[in-house]
Amino acid sequence: MVKQGNFVDRMFFRYYLIIYYLYMMSVNVFFPKGGPVGYVVNGILLLFILYASVVRNKYNSKFILVYLYLLFTLLLVIFQSSNLLYSITNYIKYTMGLLCLPIGFNLLSSVRKLKEFQKTGIILLVLYLINLVLANVFNWGDYYGYRVERGMDIGNVFADGLYANAYVIVSLFLLLLLFPNKKRLIILLSAINFILIFVNMKRTVILVVIMGLVVYLLFFFFSSRTKFKFAKTQLKYVLIFLLITLFVLPFFYDEIQLRFEDRERTFQQTDEDITNEGRIAELFYISDEIVNADKISTLLLGKETLNFVGTYAEGRFGERQIHGDFAKILHGTGVIGVLIWLFVHLFLVVWIIRMKRKVAFGPELLSYIIFSLFFAFLTMYLLSMLSGVRELVLSSSYFYASIGGFLRYFYNRQFTSRKLIV
Repeated sequence: MVKQGNFVDRMFFRYYLIIYYLYMMSVNVFFPKGGPVGYVVNGILLLFILYASVVRNKYNSKFILVYLYLLFTLLLVIFQSSNLLYSITNYIKYTMGLLCLPIGFNLLSSVRKLKEFQKTGIILLVLYLINLVLANVFNWGDYYGYRVERGMDIGNVFADGLYANAYVIVSLFLLLLLFPNKKRLIILLSAINFILIFVNMKRTVILVVIMGLVVYLLFFFFSSRTKFKFAKTQLKYVLIFLLITLFVLPFFYDEIQLRFEDRERTFQQTDEDITNEGRIAELFYISDEIVNADKISTLLLGKETLNFVGTYAEGRFGERQIHGDFAKILHGTGVIGVLIWLFVHLFLVVWIIRMKRKVAFGPELLSYIIFSLFFAFLTMYLLSMLSGVRELVLSSSYFYASIGGFLRYFYNRQFTSRKLIV
């Protein structure tokens, strides 16, 4: 007889992210955006996430602040938003991502389960390539409108897929350790998808993946107890990855040049019209509005929670929605919301550092990799928030689930002295 918990494990490890990925690929191809299919898919997955994180979670008490923050935000949406349906839709997307933090901590309870979840990351790299093939061979999907006249189509899976790929690529060293028999495939997929990030010419994603690799390597190599043989292994993989990337690069060089020429015009327009690239400007305007608001309630709790379109900067940006997540948090939840959000994520940092100090790293390479990846992922997420990622279900779910699993690894190490076997 199959236990309910086993169903939750299988659904989360094997199907949740893949179902959502296939759904994104299919929007405006097999069914319209915002139609009944989308509501059904998101509704079913939301119910599963709530069930897995609240009902079937043994560690709810450790994430009580996360649940309180989500409840606090929901109440603000109900009482402050003038476009309730739009705000609730954004709230559901953000909730699905953030709740993967307690789910990851609960379900990724062993190295074996962490390995099972990491298989999904490899599949995401494959699905991105399939998405590109379908978009160009069958002309399926161009919802986001990032097509250049002579360049290849990128399909529907744009920012969300790229950010998810960025996390998987930075996880390269973990994947190589967990799947030693698939090293060639993993390096090749990572190299191709790394190049495709540059092909898309999305500046924030490029910065995110580069900084993720840099932060990972810095934490790994400057760990006081890192052994030379581990460092040598990492350097070997870095060199192999770079060599394969250089080998793949010529196949996409023309495409990168086309994209750069197209995007260069956009970059130049930034100096002429701030509304073409207003992420920094919107943050300044929103900060001024909230901090200098006439009402103390606006200062403390914000306004128009999760209602991002035309509700800020006195309409200066027209119907352009708020892009940056830091601006969204301040605009919708005020100073109190910002402080709670910061405390939630600062708590995770303090927690993993305290757990790391309580246990010896031991001889396992896995310990060094996971600790370094935690800070690499967190840096990547914070940088990506400049562009806006809180409502991107796929990449947020992968990020928070992975962070939860990394925390659980060191949490388990506190209660066992035996060597963990991969």
